[in-house]
Amino acid sequence: MIRPNLRSFAAAVACLISAPSVASAQQGHYVEGPAPYCPPRSTYEEPIQDHYLQGNTDLWDEGRPIERFVGKVASQSWMRLEFLMWNYEGGDHDQIGAPVLGLQQNTRGEIEGQEIPVSLLDNLNGGTDIGEALFPYATALGNTDVPGIRGTLGVALSGGELELSFFGLEQSNSFLQADDLSAARTRVGLADPAFGTIAFPNLAVPLLTDGVSGTVADLNALIFSESFSTRMESQMWGSELAVLTEKKAPGGAGASWQWLTGFRYVNYDEEFGFTGTSVGSPGTSVTANTINNFYGPEFGARAALTSKYFTLSATPRIMMGLNDNTSKVSSVYQSVDGVQYNSRSVDFGTITQVNLAAEINLSPKFAIFGGYDFMVLTGVSKAFDNVVYDSALDGGGARVADINQRVDLQNLLVHGFTVGGVFRY
Repeated sequence: MIRPNLRSFAAAVACLISAPSVASAQQGHYVEGPAPYCPPRSTYEEPIQDHYLQGNTDLWDEGRPIERFVGKVASQSWMRLEFLMWNYEGGDHDQIGAPVLGLQQNTRGEIEGQEIPVSLLDNLNGGTDIGEALFPYATALGNTDVPGIRGTLGVALSGGELELSFFGLEQSNSFLQADDLSAARTRVGLADPAFGTIAFPNLAVPLLTDGVSGTVADLNALIFSESFSTRMESQMWGSELAVLTEKKAPGGAGASWQWLTGFRYVNYDEEFGFTGTSVGSPGTSVTANTINNFYGPEFGARAALTSKYFTLSATPRIMMGLNDNTSKVSSVYQSVDGVQYNSRSVDFGTITQVNLAAEINLSPKFAIFGGYDFMVLTGVSKAFDNVVYDSALDGGGARVADINQRVDLQNLLVHGFTVGGVFRY
């Protein structure tokens, strides 16, 4: 039997021998002095759990490939924002209705039917004498000073430049209106408010007779003795992707020439219509709509003169592609719906544009921009020119109005000023 003091000494020696291994397991925590008791060690070991705690990373890390690519592109980019003030010109916005033969002009340059009233019979209603009348003209229906915006994003590439632009013009509305034609005659005491006079003429839209123009003496026409109004609406927008060759100017200044190639899309919509009423009869109206979608490849160039303080440039280019266009004409004659005509075709169309621009550098990061644009679209379906004003015999042998459609492709000129700013990253 081991004595108590000898048992205590043996236990102390055993604890001292095992102390280094225990200290290693406790990562350097050493307890000085003899341990009164060392429990027996078990052969069971707990499973090892590997916990990997990832720290918070930055939202934008230039070390990652995507962020590095985007950052490099942004550092080589610029953006231009412009305010546009453009005008539309084109088409035959002249007399509303069919041509009239034999109209005379006096010594003061006034034309019959336009400034000088002419005597007419209402051949669509039994040949009633309606007195004096004028033919309405759409010359004043213009689309001038139409505001819009254009944005362009430019990116410097290896050996060239890329430009992506978008522009849009506000919907343009113009109208002419003549109200209370009969009321004016009543105020001056005329017996028949529907009878036109030199001072208070009616308005008449001339018609063809089976496709043939007539003279004033035998003219078929839509007569309006109460009111008449006409309107025109148009809108344009588009986008362009262009790639330019390297701007080879020694030291970044001086004259340079760049070739341009890319793809372009332009949409142009137009609506034209009129409404008229006569004393004692329902209203008559005609409406025409067109939608033009131009698209195709484009080619051009840019000539520029660059210095530290300003840049002058001219960018001519031409898009040679297609115009996917739709047209519609509908009418209502004395509250009776006429035949509605719809047409769609894909035709060859071009867009030729020249941009003249001046850029003044106010700082390395900002410049003011101004310029002028000329843009010509060929093969445009225009609402005003698509309406055919005709008359024909109905099943009972009476002559009635026959409003139909003939798509007539025209040219359209769009031009105007631009002003804005250029931001460089």
